[in-house]
Amino acid sequence: MSGHAVWDTLVFVLTGLVFILVGLQLPALVARLDGARPASLVAWAGAVSLAAIAIRFAWLYATASLALVVPSRRGGPRPAWRELFVAGWAGMRGA
Repeated sequence: MSGHAVWDTLVFVLTGLVFILVGLQLPALVARLDGARPASLVAWAGAVSLAAIAIRFAWLYATASLALVVPSRRGGPRPAWRELFVAGWAGMRGA
């Protein structure tokens, strides 16, 4: 039980550290965007978001299919496509 608490604390600290490092980089990134058009920035943000979502769905469906081929997993319950869809939209949390 105490080991679980230590790992939870470590994950919390590391996630906080990642967000601090991103925050330290933010002023330099904003300064580089001075001449950029807002429409261009929105288009890039949309493209990156769509790519991340597509890769996540592809990864989930591919690993679910692969799990059915692995000998130790054969005969196990097959995940429904609806469950994978919900897991894909659940996304990441933290860093």
